[in-house]
Amino acid sequence: MNILISKPIRRVSGLTLVEMMVATTLLVVMMLGLTAMFNQTQRAFRSGLKQVDVFEGGRAVMDLLARDMEQLTASKTVNDASLYGGLESPTSLATYFTVAGNSYSNLNVLYSTFLLNHSSDWSAIGYRVLDSDTNKVDSNFNNLSFGTLYRFSTNFSDFSNIPNEQLNFFYGTPSQLIARKSLSRVADGIVHFRLHFYDTAGNQITNANPPSILMNAELIPGERRTAFYNEALPAMVEIELGILEPQTIEQARSIPDANRAAFLEKQAGKVHIFRQQIPIRNAPR
Repeated sequence: MNILISKPIRRVSGLTLVEMMVATTLLVVMMLGLTAMFNQTQRAFRSGLKQVDVFEGGRAVMDLLARDMEQLTASKTVNDASLYGGLESPTSLATYFTVAGNSYSNLNVLYSTFLLNHSSDWSAIGYRVLDSDTNKVDSNFNNLSFGTLYRFSTNFSDFSNIPNEQLNFFYGTPSQLIARKSLSRVADGIVHFRLHFYDTAGNQITNANPPSILMNAELIPGERRTAFYNEALPAMVEIELGILEPQTIEQARSIPDANRAAFLEKQAGKVHIFRQQIPIRNAPR
């Protein structure tokens, strides 16, 4: 006779509803944290790429300016400017700093420059910052906050009266020059473009010496127009270039002109400054 002995039934414990909700909540929190970290990393990566583009573009522009400027040649006449550099517009972007308890402002400015080079033939080269909006390119430069750097270049073999004609042509109506393809775009988002001139002793040239060097009165404190004639040339030219980040450029363009100045005054941290000192090969020593 067989006797059946029943084994006790073991209960298998599972997750309660509360435990499942806690685990799900923790999983959601972890996923949200990972997503936020991924988005932040992606934004940092994109921002880094944009800054790399700005740095590469800025260095390329400075190299172009340096090649043109270092070959500067004296006109050796009292009527034709070998080099002209002057303020066209103080921009609406200003950066502020404090030294020894005193506050100072560094006003961003937009210069233009015109110069002569000579190898086998003479060439006239110029740089101007114009409004990036082609419909406003001929407007008043005093209201220009930022713009596009344009390069002018032409060659000529007969020197008689040509440099002054080219200088006047360079400062003619911008839209006509662009239509004739006499001006080519170099860089966008330029908010600062300034030149300083130095003598052989390394001192900044601030006093005129007629008829070789002509200087206008200060348009704003510390900023004036300077022209070199005859044998006079600076021993060194310092160029400062400020470029806005692309995203800031697009934001500024979408803002009405009346409100653009207030917006740009808060964007000093989005400006990348490039500075280079260029020795002039043909300068008298």
